[in-house]
Amino acid sequence: MGWYKSKEVSAIALQAKEALADGRRVFVCRLNKGTFEARESGSLPAVAELIETVEALGWALDKLDFDQVDTAASAFLLFRRARPSAFGQPNG
Repeated sequence: MGWYKSKEVSAIALQAKEALADGRRVFVCRLNKGTFEARESGSLPAVAELIETVEALGWALDKLDFDQVDTAASAFLLFRRARPSAFGQPNG
C-alpha cells in the first residue's frame, strides 16, 4: 500500500484489496461529504484519487452515484473485477 492524500482513500483501498483477495466479484464503497468536499461545481480530487487507487488494484468502476439528504452528501461507487485485455492488463 502506498501513501494516499486522505485517510478515507487509504482505508477504502485496503478494503478493496481485501475484497479482491477474498474472491469478491463486486466491491461497493461510500465517500461522505467532507471527504470529497461537495461543491456546486468543480473538480472532486478525492473521488478521482479513490477511483484511480481502487482501479490500480484490479477493480473497474462500474457505477457512481451521489446522494444528498439535507446537508449530508455521499458518493457511492460500485466496482467490478477488471477483465484482462488482450495484452494481459486490466481494461481501464
